[in-house]
Amino acid sequence: MARQDYAILVGISQYPNPGFPPLQGPPRDVERFRRWLIDPQGGDVDPQNITVIVSPDPLPPVAPEQAPPQFTDFQVAFQHLITNGGGSLQFHGDSRLYLYFSGHGFCEIRNQMPQAAIYAANASRLFNWNIAGTLYALWAKEAAVFGEIVLVMDCCRDAEATKLMLNPPLPVIVNPGAARNVKLFCVYAAPKGGKAQERPIAELNNEVHSLLTHVLLDALRHAPPDAEGRITGQMLKNYIENAWPAACGPIPADPPEIYIPPTGDIVFFHRPPARLTQALILSKWAPGDRLEIHDGRNQLLASLSLPASDVGEVEVVWADQSRETLAFSNGVLRLPLPAGLYRASLRGAAGERRQLFQAGGEDVRL
Repeated sequence: MARQDYAILVGISQYPNPGFPPLQGPPRDVERFRRWLIDPQGGDVDPQNITVIVSPDPLPPVAPEQAPPQFTDFQVAFQHLITNGGGSLQFHGDSRLYLYFSGHGFCEIRNQMPQAAIYAANASRLFNWNIAGTLYALWAKEAAVFGEIVLVMDCCRDAEATKLMLNPPLPVIVNPGAARNVKLFCVYAAPKGGKAQERPIAELNNEVHSLLTHVLLDALRHAPPDAEGRITGQMLKNYIENAWPAACGPIPADPPEIYIPPTGDIVFFHRPPARLTQALILSKWAPGDRLEIHDGRNQLLASLSLPASDVGEVEVVWADQSRETLAFSNGVLRLPLPAGLYRASLRGAAGERRQLFQAGGEDVRL
């Protein structure tokens, strides 16, 4: 599926009109996010399916109201994506769309839904040119042109009373049945009225980057998988929330807001779960006795038959029928297990003994 995914990445750092100070992070963060997208161990997206729109460096010698990138630059790229360059909509129900925006931004104070837009480079305090990332993501969901949508708004969400997000000039598509099945995962760099921040990042040689994108990429690379090896939106959310205070250090920052699809979580990719060593100590056993490990859902995870000697090796058969040989010495077996709750059962002529345990915790005695 990942090779059929698509992305549009927008980073605006230069605003020639007064009132919008230059930013350092957007083009760098777009490139970092792009590298994660094309990484086979990351998003695994075909590089040809990624469109990058960033501020040119240096800016061309044009009037401020003509500075790129503009609203139309994104609109044209989005149109081309949803039509494959043709004259009719193309539906990618089995694909994911990534929409990433970094720059100065705002939200509407009267609108209570989670939303944000970034200012286009030709915006001014009087003329509010902007790219409403939320509205494009919502249109893609309602039109069901993609099966999954990931929206990242790495911008401030100044709550504006006199500015409106520009409605995308897109056709009205009514497809409620299909839209219900589309999963939309949203990441906002700050709460409503809050400020996004860019800072020197120590582990990046003190180069200035967005705090949100830095922590998000860290989560995508290091968030622990669940028992099935899945990295889900909820797991990213948990990781980011836990990592945020340490990432901010002594200078606090408004926390990001992350929204999980209400119709079911999104699975970003699978990663083999880290395994913890669990010691099982068998006090009474006989050759041929059977040791079984069930997971927290009472599904058989592993089983083995005990050997005649208490010094040697045993073969563990896992639920997927793969096999692993482990040392068995003086009645002690050290079994590698993903983090979680388990039940050990020792069955033999003398009956059955059971013990619940957390992987990596105290020794299990049977």
